[in-house]
Order: sequence, then structure tokens, then C-alpha cells
Amino acid sequence: MNVKTILNYPSLANARLVAGFNGVFNKVGSVMILESPDVEHWGKRYEVIVTNYFALSKLDSVELEEFFNKLMGIGISAIIFKLNRMVSSIPDLMIYFCNQLNIPLITIDESVNYEQLMIDIMGPIIDEHASLLQRFYTTHQHFLNLELQLPSIEEALESIEALLHNKVAFVDDTEDTCVASDPTVHFTTQKEDLGIDNRFVVHTYDRITGTLNDKTEVQGYAVSIPNLENKSYKLLIFETQQPLISEDFMIIESAVSFLQTALLHKYSSQRTQFIHKNNIMMDLLNARYYDAFEQNEMLTMVNLNHKKYYQGFMISLQQTKESEIDLSNHIIYLISQRFRSKYPHCAFFEKNYAITFLFNHDNENGLDKSTLDHIIRDIIDQYASSFNFYLAVSQPHQKETLYRINKECLNTMSVQRKFDQANQVVAYQDLNILRVFLETNTLHRIDDFVPIKFTRLRDEKPELYNTLHAFIQFNQNHVQAANYLFLHPKTVRYRLERVKEILEIDFNNPNDVFECAYSLRVLNLKDSIN
Repeated sequence: MNVKTILNYPSLANARLVAGFNGVFNKVGSVMILESPDVEHWGKRYEVIVTNYFALSKLDSVELEEFFNKLMGIGISAIIFKLNRMVSSIPDLMIYFCNQLNIPLITIDESVNYEQLMIDIMGPIIDEHASLLQRFYTTHQHFLNLELQLPSIEEALESIEALLHNKVAFVDDTEDTCVASDPTVHFTTQKEDLGIDNRFVVHTYDRITGTLNDKTEVQGYAVSIPNLENKSYKLLIFETQQPLISEDFMIIESAVSFLQTALLHKYSSQRTQFIHKNNIMMDLLNARYYDAFEQNEMLTMVNLNHKKYYQGFMISLQQTKESEIDLSNHIIYLISQRFRSKYPHCAFFEKNYAITFLFNHDNENGLDKSTLDHIIRDIIDQYASSFNFYLAVSQPHQKETLYRINKECLNTMSVQRKFDQANQVVAYQDLNILRVFLETNTLHRIDDFVPIKFTRLRDEKPELYNTLHAFIQFNQNHVQAANYLFLHPKTVRYRLERVKEILEIDFNNPNDVFECAYSLRVLNLKDSIN
């Protein structure tokens, strides 16, 4: 209903439109009598104001301009002035403002009854609202009945299309997937006024242009669907048959609420399955099974009973910058989805911002560390420097020693954290002599096992320390050590004599040689990690 429509009502039969002719198609949603110029406190969009001149007679030209600008800002549809014997015409300044702002100005004579005027205008509006209420009830019942049938997304979209008489699609931007009876090739968001009646919408809408399979370009809307998965779900509606009207958005709102409930059911079901598999994985990796038969059953349940070898890796995240939103769970989710899509025979369990994968493969040499590193960095780099990651890889094992995988991952990660080895992929077999400390639970005492005299030699006499390292590395061969260090063999011999004096060792004593080799290995390993 618009201003032109209400001019045909009985109470406005003798009314005159004296200004704002370009606004006759302004929408009309309600009517109110104005008694004072404080319209900003009660005025509403699409409202028609009925008044007499006395309510505005005390306003000067500046105040009158301010008043009409308020009407424009609020979205008032028209003004109806009631004339009388004291005021027989509208002041020119009011006519000017109405023409400038496209606010229709209508005059009625004093014989018109306010009550009848408001009944004439509000009657159709009330009838329209009753019709809308009935349509909302019918739509709501439709989706309630549909929900009981537990339809698929495809079936739900088919039902929505039937109600809107337009093509629709369901898009998952996170997974880059689209479900539709006529899938869209692509769609782009347009920056323009949506033209939506806000009375009917609570969700977020975007104006879009889509391209269908037949290359037809159509206008439409994209509405975001809230969910618990931190995913970007959207319902797309394309105006393939007819433009959407206000009442259609009421259907869309109900459809979005229905899809939100359907996604919640799906998420709840997936979460239940996830918790079940998570518990199975924890039992597998912690050897909580009665015998080999039960182990086989558990491996079959998580689809990991096809290949000869098993290998695990653990990823732990550490947030380096404070943020209002904790994205750790979201990143863990992205990592799990990426690895599941790349490696079909893998399962995982999550705990405390960490995720442990178990792979089933045929490669006795194990997984490629560079591939793992590339996948993780590709995800982490999206979040700049907000996160550090620790990635520990076990050795390949067969079923009989599968129980060792989790401990190897945990031990490797403890080394990474102890030596602050963030943002690197470290394999258990790369730890070398540190594995002795890990297996005996003495990693925290590693410094105690290196005599202080070797640490002092490294810190105070680095040239002697490097010469000793080369000498031990080349099996006490002076010439090879000299070539490696680009020194004369006599220089190497001289330095080694000084080393013997400082460390009080004898290179002919096997115990002293072992102590040297062991201490140098541990110190060099610590230096390389740091």
C-alpha cells in the first residue's frame, strides 16, 4: 500500500495533493496524529502523519527545515494537513520542503473526521498484517512438519523452492561446496541497498549476482546461517522466476531457522560419532584393549585395518598473541579436515588444543616430513604469527608395537618444548641419543650427565672444543680432522695435547674416549636444537 492508494479512500475523496508529487509511491505502513514537533521520539518508517497547522505554527524557518529533515531521516511517507477557517492554505516554505524531500503533502478540509481517516488507512494495514500472520503460521507449520521428516539438504531446498517459486542453493564456503537443483557456477556480492523490509528479517543478507549452469545471470540474495561449527553456511535465493517481495523474506527467515536446526541435528550426530571414535583412538594409542582380537576390532571400527604399518604424529598449538576470539579449535578442525581428505586411512583424537593422528600405510620408511610441514604451514600461515605449532612424528610400527606410537609422539613433543623447538617437524628417530633419556624419563636431567669441564671447554676455548669434536668424529684420525678444519696436522696435535691437559683425559683409554664422544654428542644436539 502506498500514498497513491490511500488517496482513493472515502475519507480522502476530496483531499488535494499540493506538494511532494514524486513521493506518491512511498510505502504506507501506519498512521499517527502529530500534536507537537518531537517526531524523532515516536515517528516510524512508512508512517503517515496527520496534523493541523497549529502543531507547527511556532517553528521559525530554521526549525521548520530541521523538522522536515527529521521526517526525511525517519522515513515518514506523507503528511496530511487538516485545513480550517483560520488556516485555509499551506505556507509556501512547507510546500518547498516537501517538494525538495519528496514527502507528499495532502490537505483535507475540516469536515473530515480523524477517526474515520485513521480507520480507512489502518483497516487495510491490519488486514494485511492478519494475512501475513496467517502466512507465517502456515509457513511455520510447513517447516515443523518438514523437520519431523528429517529431510536431506537437497529435499529441504526443494521444499523452499516450491514456497518461493525461485531457485535456491546451499553453500558451505568453508568446504567450498554447493548444493542446488541447478548448481551455480559462481556468485558475487554486490554493494548496494538491499531494499529489504526490516520488519521481517533478523539474519544477515547480501545482494548477489549469480551465474547458473546455463550461463544465465540472475540477481538474488545470500543469507548467512548461524551454526556451532564455525563454518560459513549461506542460503542463496535467485530471482529466476519473479522478484522477491517482503512476504518472501518471512519465508526465507523461517527457512534459515529450519536449516539452522537441521545443521544443529547434523552437528550433534557428528559430535556423538566423533566422541565415540575419539574414545576408541585414545584406547588404541594407550593400549587399552584386552588382546589382539579386540585391537583388530577397534582398528576396523576406525577404518585402520588395511595396511601393514602404523605411524602417528601429534600437533599442538600455542597462541602467541592475545585475541578476543580463540581460534585454536577452529584451526584444529581445519587441520583434521585437510589430513582426512589427503590421507583416507587415518584417524585422530583431540585433547587440549592438540590433535594426534594415526596413519595406516605400506611405507616402511614412514611419512614424508616435508609434506606434513607444508600442510600445517599452509593452514597456520592464514593466521599470520598468532600461533606457534609443535609437530612430533613417531616411528613406523606394526600392530604388535602400535602401543609405542603415542609415547614416542609425547616424548618427541616434550623435547620440542624443552628446547623451544617451535614451528618445526621433529621425528622420534631424529632425537638420537636423547631417546635414551626419554626412555628412562631423565630428559629433565640431561645437563647432569655432561661433565662441566666439557661445557667450559665449549664456552671458553671454542677452537679446542671444535678440534676435539673433529678428532672424535673422524675416529681419532689427525690427518682427516686437520683436513676437515683446514689446519695443519701439527696444529691439530698441539691443540689436542692442550685438550688432554685441560680435560685430564687419555685418548688411549676407551672410557675417556666414550665420555668425550657422549658429551660432545649431547652438547652438539642441544646447540643444534637451540
